[in-house]
Amino acid sequence: MTTRRATGRQPGWLRGGRGQRRIWLALAILIAALACARPVSARAYEMPRVVIDAVVGADGALNITEERTFAFDDEVNGVFWTVPIMQNEQGRPSWVDVASIEASLVEDGSARELARTGEAEPGDDGVFTVAEEDDSLRIQLFAPHGEDTEATFRLTYTLTGAVMAWADTAELYWQFVGPDWDEPAQNVSLTVRFAAASGAPAEVGETFRAWGHSDEAGEIALDASEPSVTAMVPQVRDGSFAEVRVAFPRAWVAGLAAVGDAGSTDRMQAILDEETTWAADAQARREQQRALTEGGGIAQVALPAVLLVAVLVYRATRGRSPKPSFTDQFLTEIPSSDHPAVLAAFMDDGNVGARAFTVTLMKLTDEGAVRVEARGPEDGLIGEAKRPHYVLALENAAHLAGSGIDAAALRLCFRDGRTKVDMAKLGETDDALGMQAYISGFTDAVTRELAARELTASTAGFKTATTIGSGVLFAASLILLIMTDAATFAPFCIGFALLVGALIVAYTCRTATQAGAELKARCEAFRAWIETTAERGELLGIARAEERRLLIAAVAVGVDEGVLRRITASPEPVGAAAASGYAAATATADGFDYPYPLMWWFWPWHGYRTSLWQTTDSSFEGATSLAASAQDASAEGLGGGFSVGGGGGVGGGGGGTF
Repeated sequence: MTTRRATGRQPGWLRGGRGQRRIWLALAILIAALACARPVSARAYEMPRVVIDAVVGADGALNITEERTFAFDDEVNGVFWTVPIMQNEQGRPSWVDVASIEASLVEDGSARELARTGEAEPGDDGVFTVAEEDDSLRIQLFAPHGEDTEATFRLTYTLTGAVMAWADTAELYWQFVGPDWDEPAQNVSLTVRFAAASGAPAEVGETFRAWGHSDEAGEIALDASEPSVTAMVPQVRDGSFAEVRVAFPRAWVAGLAAVGDAGSTDRMQAILDEETTWAADAQARREQQRALTEGGGIAQVALPAVLLVAVLVYRATRGRSPKPSFTDQFLTEIPSSDHPAVLAAFMDDGNVGARAFTVTLMKLTDEGAVRVEARGPEDGLIGEAKRPHYVLALENAAHLAGSGIDAAALRLCFRDGRTKVDMAKLGETDDALGMQAYISGFTDAVTRELAARELTASTAGFKTATTIGSGVLFAASLILLIMTDAATFAPFCIGFALLVGALIVAYTCRTATQAGAELKARCEAFRAWIETTAERGELLGIARAEERRLLIAAVAVGVDEGVLRRITASPEPVGAAAASGYAAATATADGFDYPYPLMWWFWPWHGYRTSLWQTTDSSFEGATSLAASAQDASAEGLGGGFSVGGGGGVGGGGGGTF
């Protein structure tokens, strides 16, 4: 008899553009407002990163390694996992081999093994326990940590029952993130490999297919060259789940016997039918969403229009930032001690874009963490087609460690163990999911530091009032729609759109604090000084580190490249060395009379038009576009987005702190 774990929720994968996601977010807010308006409780911890690696053995056992990074908001004794004991769709028990469980604490790139013990008490350190309770296995890792600390725990174990053998295929159906975690998991990545994949070829779309299920946004991809499946989920909320379903040649699990009559039962067509139904359901939901937002009418728009006007008036009058005490026209020093990427994001209304990334690499260049190598083009025509090569070289791999902005930027550049990168090819990759994770790592690091500065004032009361008002009007409009048997559907849609507009205006209202207003005034005065200096034809000294930091800060606050060239001397090559390249680590390498590597960011290679700054901006934007171009749900199991449905995979469970 088939047994599935009840999740208690209706899965629904709705993947769309940013505008679509905002509309559905607003709808969720409206519906929540109908029930009640309650504050969100403070989280005990966060999980900013989850990396799961699984290997399917020849006997069908799933050898799993999980690395979860916890950011603690309070003192804890440790963390715990729970894995349910259940049955798969063939009725075979699914459970964790207790003897296979290993645990460790990852610190500074190395793992400190935790010793298994029968019992442990709060306050114990360096041990873990395993106990069975209520049809699940509870694994507790004892490693006390204080408030505002971060730790990465690694758990290794073997799970049986996740792989099933059928007549025509083998099937992995596994819930790799369960619904019972106390808090959301961020940046979840999964890799599934096959230990005995040499027994039969991997034919994507035929014998090798994969699907992802959740009610969260995610992507899944297949690699037939070294058969593997990768999945990326930016967030799995508490109470939600993420699972993977893979159909692959049965020869890869030759040691796994089919249960009962499964050995004579074909499975692939049943899988395709089920996945097709779920994919069609997802498409139908998207079409319904599109129809809702494109409707028109006038009958039910008056009150929502009044609310929207009121919100706009409030934002225009009382939603203004305070006046700064700094009123000087010019500022001749760096506006603040913030990281340049934080300044760039602040001046770009909180958006972390190419400028924030580029200015971070400029900072690292001047600090000696990376080296710039500029090389003339090896081929091409004269003009735009003939471009130089700008290579960034890592000076010390230790700079990759840490969770700050600099380390995140370096990990994006020097991913997969590389020590040099042609900046024009930064966004070239076959792993869009991995690129998305690296870009998110950088943008999240900048966003965290910007948020910690508290430069914007709280508008919670304004947002709450708008949410409640929108909820009341939405409920009244919905009741009228039902009473008229959908005769007022078009006006209902317009009224809804107006309510969404009111919510967007309210939730994008950014009122600066006094500190934010002061910083904005200082940044603008600093930018004005730099631009005025350029207009006067004056040069800015760059002999000292303090002076070069002025250039970096100027980039952060929005000064254009052309302006910075006008206030700095152009690096001129000497003699025949112009064609031989330039290693910026040495003051006069290859005959260049040019001791400042930072200058390569502003000035193109001698005789050409494109600078390293322009190249990096373009490459970062291309990489961001690539990471955002993941395809929608695929009923054929060829990769792409996760789909509606699922919930039948074994595994799952959850965990938290204690």
